[in-house]
Amino acid sequence: MKRNSQLLLLSLYQPSHQPMAALPLNITRVAVPHLTGSGWRSLVFGLQHHGYLEVYQDSEAGKLARLTGPGHLLLSALFPALNERKAAQPDWSCIFCLSAPPQDPGFRYFRTQLEKLGAIPLQRGSYLVPTELPVAFLSECATLYPRSVVIGKVTEWVFGDFSQLLKQAHLLQDLNSLYSGVSSELSRLLGKNYAEILLMQQEKSVLSSIFDRLATGLQKDSGLVRYLFPNAPQPQKLVGEWQQLVAATDMSASPDVTSDGQSPTY
Repeated sequence: MKRNSQLLLLSLYQPSHQPMAALPLNITRVAVPHLTGSGWRSLVFGLQHHGYLEVYQDSEAGKLARLTGPGHLLLSALFPALNERKAAQPDWSCIFCLSAPPQDPGFRYFRTQLEKLGAIPLQRGSYLVPTELPVAFLSECATLYPRSVVIGKVTEWVFGDFSQLLKQAHLLQDLNSLYSGVSSELSRLLGKNYAEILLMQQEKSVLSSIFDRLATGLQKDSGLVRYLFPNAPQPQKLVGEWQQLVAATDMSASPDVTSDGQSPTY
């Protein structure tokens, strides 16, 4: 699924243990500010057509939207850190890069594939992946990297504090810092009084930037951050606070008018 679709669905996320309340549709507009009004409307229509969200008109609140059951399941698959159920101990895979083949200097392409798997870089050329590796990935390795990559499975950690090893991984430290930074910025904005919030239209670009940072972190987080750093802000809470702010800053504007001045049609 393309990033714009992921961002739009993520902007409507709510924990599954709560009733799926409808949210102002314009929340999704702030999540993808780079799209034109017509591009945004087309994206909403496409996701609605595929059954991932529903949009309806409220006589007082205007256009509202919420995720469907399939939409919520898809979002949990796209962003494992949002999964509210405690994950079992993952089946770890280890990957070691030897010498890069001519067709992929510096393993640049290979690293992009590892990022998609949520691989955690430990030291140069060595990675841990908290999942069983897909057959398609292994097939590609056999085709492109037969003498360049070594892959194994970890069945048991025999000695040492494995959690400390993971905490030292720069990726997980960076994600913890990212969540903390987003939390601080949201808390600052939530501290504004009602009058200030209504005058915060210039903050819309800030809210879009905050959401983009949060989504980027969630794409890289396999769900380990909340277990390794118990005091880290919970992503589910951060999304909810962001929604609260966007809804508040949008109260002074018509909920049915897009940035290009047109009323959305579906």
